[in-house]
Amino acid sequence: MNTAEKFGVFGVQARARRYDAMHVRPRAPAQTDGEDAIPLRTRRPAGKSPPMRSAEMQSTAGSGGAYRVRQAAQRAQARAEAQRSAAGYAETNASGRRRRGRTVPEDRRRWRADPDSAHNTDAIFDAQDRPEAYRLARKRMLTHRGKLSLLIAALMVLLIAFVALPVYKLIFVVEEIRVEGSTVYSDEEIMTASGVVPGINLYSFSSRTAEENLTLRCPYIRTLDVNRTMPDAVHFTVSEDTAVFCAEIYGEMWALSGTLRVLERTDPASASADGLIRLLLPEVQRALGGRVLDFGDERSTMRIREILETVQKSAICPSITCVDLRNLRELHMVSRGVYLLDFGGADDVALKLRVAYAVLADPLFDGTIKAELDLTASGSTSVVFDDQLDFEGLD
Repeated sequence: MNTAEKFGVFGVQARARRYDAMHVRPRAPAQTDGEDAIPLRTRRPAGKSPPMRSAEMQSTAGSGGAYRVRQAAQRAQARAEAQRSAAGYAETNASGRRRRGRTVPEDRRRWRADPDSAHNTDAIFDAQDRPEAYRLARKRMLTHRGKLSLLIAALMVLLIAFVALPVYKLIFVVEEIRVEGSTVYSDEEIMTASGVVPGINLYSFSSRTAEENLTLRCPYIRTLDVNRTMPDAVHFTVSEDTAVFCAEIYGEMWALSGTLRVLERTDPASASADGLIRLLLPEVQRALGGRVLDFGDERSTMRIREILETVQKSAICPSITCVDLRNLRELHMVSRGVYLLDFGGADDVALKLRVAYAVLADPLFDGTIKAELDLTASGSTSVVFDDQLDFEGLD
């Protein structure tokens, strides 16, 4: 041991460090003594006596007091700094910070952390209000951004419209119109009736409106297909109806299509020469050129159209000259002008037409004598020859 270790403060400290390294065991977690949190000496386990200390070491027991003094000074300094931070926080909370030369609004300030906020009711209140203030500020920001986006979108739409309108007016102008599929009307009649003529804009008309106008003014046109070809061409493809039936409507004879569309006026002689089937119809509620007849009751209208469609598909159709539809419970037809077909009701019309066709194919029915075929029962058919039969206006 040298002289420095024997005498003076440095010697005491050196001997204490060497003694701790050689004899003192690892200590348990330090205990605290009140508010100052000064570590206390750890007690030794029971039954064990502390190691013997030399008189020299015992003379240096007072060094623990210096440790306590240093720690107390450090804690006092920490408390002073915390108080200064709290005072600065309160001052900032009262006056607000200045950012870029302007005062930050109350609800948008960012506060420094308060080290003593657990004992400051004002700081606790501000901490609770901060999420709500943040939500309101974010809501205002999103609203502002939404309005700005809408304004930009509106300006872009106006700009596009301002640029596209002259282009649309100057470039997409119809100069060529082609018509295919028409045999009854000329190309000029179809263009005039549809309302599509050279000089209009390519997309200024509706295909559906053009079809409605055309079928109303040109009844034989059933459908119209419009094909636009940029920048200046329109192609019409039409499909036409043919007259199949004729009927007296409102005191006049009209030619009708297979779907009961009103086509044009005619007369009995012309209708007979054209081979049109005469129809005796129930009361008509509406009849308009180019449109299907309306009998007021949708169910009756559909039923009549189904019966006539079945007649057109049957093999006996070319020989049918008249169909009485005034009462569907007593359906009658006339074949070749001399044979009356009594169907009874409107059930099994297709089957009864096949039976009638097979019966009339017999050479016995040469058209010289009138006859009535009873087809009311599908399983049996009876024939009555009588040249005095009265067809009650069916012939």
